[in-house]
Amino acid sequence: MTMKNNGTRATVAAICAAVVNRRGYSYVHDFTANSSRHVTIKVNDNKVDAYDYAASASIDGSVPGDLYHYGENTHIEMKISNNKVEGFHYGSSDFYEATVSGTSVEFYDFGTSNFYFYEVS
Repeated sequence: MTMKNNGTRATVAAICAAVVNRRGYSYVHDFTANSSRHVTIKVNDNKVDAYDYAASASIDGSVPGDLYHYGENTHIEMKISNNKVEGFHYGSSDFYEATVSGTSVEFYDFGTSNFYFYEVS
């Protein structure tokens, strides 16, 4: 699985919202794929603990810095600047950029050259 996988991308977008808003979330809705995903995301200081139920995988680490996706066995880099998150998914060698506005996330995946839109709750 790579960032080209809608589920992985949705979960990373939800983590972006959580780190920008400094709070946890339980669901992410993918408007592009018209589907919802159950996740658990907790943010404490710069530490992220997340679980993607559909992938049965944990993702954790520090932001800014490096997260590890245990389901994909890969690292995900994440840097924050105000409401923007930039990063790199090492499994697919793709950069991404997310802009968070409240609970909405506009996500650009450089690997697919497309925008994706999400809402977290």
